[in-house]
Amino acid sequence: MYLKLRKIENIVNISYYYYPNDTKIPGIVELKENGDVSIIKLSKYDIENDNLYLANKAKAALRKMWESNNFPEEHFLAWG
Repeated sequence: MYLKLRKIENIVNISYYYYPNDTKIPGIVELKENGDVSIIKLSKYDIENDNLYLANKAKAALRKMWESNNFPEEHFLAWG
């Protein structure tokens, strides 16, 4: 499985599109100033599979970016 995050530009909070397993319709996660991360929109993959596992992986990845104060344009995660 894998997950790609791509930064969304020109918004108030730091947000990323997340693409689980190369789905064409991404979800969106958003970071608040206090470090809280929210799922703003579920991806097509999450909806079709009725499972938030990959949405939560995206939230965790964004939280780690916040902790390290590093917000790349793209971030890729892969696991077995």
